Amino acid sequence: MSSVVPRFPDDDDLAAALDWSKNDRLLVRGGSTDHVYEVDVATGELRRHKK
Repeated sequence: MSSVVPRFPDDDDLAAALDWSKNDRLLVRGGSTDHVYEVDVATGELRRHKK
């Protein structure tokens, strides 16, 4: 398993890992905004999670 460092937009940072999405991406919550992001664990790419 490789390690990646997700780059959060603006001044947001990691608050908590939540669960796995249906498309096998890790769901995390931003600390400053409470936005939920999907993390591609292979690349570290972040995407806003759509409910």
